[in-house]
Amino acid sequence: MVAAPVFPSSPPPSSVNGTRPHIVAFLQDDLGWYDAFANLTDIQSAAVGSASANLQALAADGILLLRHYTHWHCSPSRRAFLTGRTPLHHGEQLSDTTTDDIDLRWTTIGQKLDRAGYACHYYGKGHTGYMSMKHLPVFQGFSAGMAGFLHGAMGYTEPNRWSGDRPERNRKYSVRLYGDRALAAVAQHDPRTPLFMFLPWQAVHEPCAPATPNPRRRRPSARALFQIASVRAHLFRPPGRPTRFLCTRRPRIPRRPASVSQAPTRVIPRAPPRLLRPHAADEAPPGYNRSLTACAAWESEDRCVLYAMYRETDLYMGKVVDALRTKNMYDQTLILFASDNGGNNEGNNYPLRGAKRTNWEGGIRTPAFITGGLVPRELRGTASQVTLSIADWYPTFCNLAGIDPTDDPPVAPLAVDEAQDPSGPLLDIWGQESYPGVDGLDIWPILMNPQAHGHGSAHEVRGRLMVLHLVCISHPALPTDPRRHPSPARSLHQGGARHLRTFWQVLFISNEVIIHGGRYKLIVAQPSPEVLEGGPGGGDVFGWKQPNQSWIPDPVQKSCMRPWDPRVPASPCLYDVRADPDERVNLALQHPDKVEKLWRILNVSLLHRFHARSPPGLLGACNTNCSRAHWRSFGEGTVGPICGVPGCPAEAVPAAPSKLRATWGGLHLGKGHALQAR
Repeated sequence: MVAAPVFPSSPPPSSVNGTRPHIVAFLQDDLGWYDAFANLTDIQSAAVGSASANLQALAADGILLLRHYTHWHCSPSRRAFLTGRTPLHHGEQLSDTTTDDIDLRWTTIGQKLDRAGYACHYYGKGHTGYMSMKHLPVFQGFSAGMAGFLHGAMGYTEPNRWSGDRPERNRKYSVRLYGDRALAAVAQHDPRTPLFMFLPWQAVHEPCAPATPNPRRRRPSARALFQIASVRAHLFRPPGRPTRFLCTRRPRIPRRPASVSQAPTRVIPRAPPRLLRPHAADEAPPGYNRSLTACAAWESEDRCVLYAMYRETDLYMGKVVDALRTKNMYDQTLILFASDNGGNNEGNNYPLRGAKRTNWEGGIRTPAFITGGLVPRELRGTASQVTLSIADWYPTFCNLAGIDPTDDPPVAPLAVDEAQDPSGPLLDIWGQESYPGVDGLDIWPILMNPQAHGHGSAHEVRGRLMVLHLVCISHPALPTDPRRHPSPARSLHQGGARHLRTFWQVLFISNEVIIHGGRYKLIVAQPSPEVLEGGPGGGDVFGWKQPNQSWIPDPVQKSCMRPWDPRVPASPCLYDVRADPDERVNLALQHPDKVEKLWRILNVSLLHRFHARSPPGLLGACNTNCSRAHWRSFGEGTVGPICGVPGCPAEAVPAAPSKLRATWGGLHLGKGHALQAR
């Protein structure tokens, strides 16, 4: 099985001063690189500084994590944080409210810390799949306090919230609801008990809606509801079904001449083209004061609303820190801040390329930092260039708490059969008895000793290789010519044992992007065209978004990673993201051997994929109709788990086991132990 190697590490703080640290993790939704780190670029932004004053102060008093990687959209990143597994082992799909995407045999980070005596709290967005009542955060270790919502997107004052194990009808603006619950929890907490608090904000995800209420319109407009329904239709569509975005018009984007060899050095004060997207500025009420956001005159109202939402979370982060100081807890606290993926729509990832839902750096390299009293004074105000994964926080938090960071199965998986017939079904090595262990690594010793680790990858210690590898779920990742581009099975046959030994030294996250040694990044495909070009993002997401919200397109390298377009040959791209962080120079032709080697290793990952298959005994009795009626009794539109629901017996005919919805190369996980071709 693919298991994270164990390396000697420095003693965690808990073993140094005898006290287990408090841990607070803020996860922003869809926050762009420029929107967090504009002060690190050549073009400053008064609006960003105004909206994130507390964040900037906290980051300046901690360690910036300049190469922190996630998945290119929401759910896989959140599942990786909670389980310590990369998306290779739980899929790239967006979680529906009633899907089994976190295997109930796994121990989440909440359960790990809860069993170690931590008081664990969860306030904010879920979106990780809740097929069973046991999937709810309150049963995943966050028993000290839980308030949030289970969807991927909803209105900021929509009442379908959850509190503990039951729905809560509450129209309070979401940032204020979750922030106030967090403040109350800190105020009531006994400092002698270690605290773990997870705050995954809803902001700045669409739809945009500021916190200031509109006295003349208490309910969203019909148009806004229609647009929200369009977003949901995209998030929760059946596999393989294209999305028709409602109320969406895509005017032609004016393209001004620009050199792609270097980024512009100044902002051109020109308003960006107006796009109608599934989050409209119509939601901004008359009482909303745009001047509070320090918006420039040319910035769209949507962009200003995003600043207002961002400012709300920033204010509450400052309040939480003040509350920790009031309770004399701050000096023993580690604070993590990160985004679940890159910026989208009105978000901005300058100078990085691309946006959310792309495999460019702008989609997967997210703003992050650690701060708090636990960070040594001599390291405050520094920046780390070590390549990290969001899955690394699971073992890091465990080791800081002085507990076992592993979560291995009771039964080892089957060995990969190199002699299997490539034309037949591929073997599922996990079966029903085994499952993958934790993929992440404890990165605390690396962050605490930057001189010894330099600018490489946290996963390349002692010759080990970390591959950050993020995948599309809706089209083949490989070209059709097997003579030039090996298939997974062909890689096994041609690579032989030597190639397989190389694989065992590689830790995967998915199967379209790998980053070798924190430097060379191979991309074999981008997400499907319905996400890239038919979605709400607008602009040319293959290019570079500028601080003035205009896009510089890429007319040269657009043929790379477009296997769905029959007019252009599908070919991989290789970038040196250390020397070329903007991904402007494709090195694939200069280094064909490196491309071939990395692509072969990437292909083998298919044989180790896994999707949750929680045993029926853990799921509980499943009854779709009864559970829906039960949750509707709490209010119209309320949805929840379908298994283990109180008062709902098992259905007469049990539902078929769920299939692996994150398809790859036309393959999906069928019944039994085989990956069947369809």
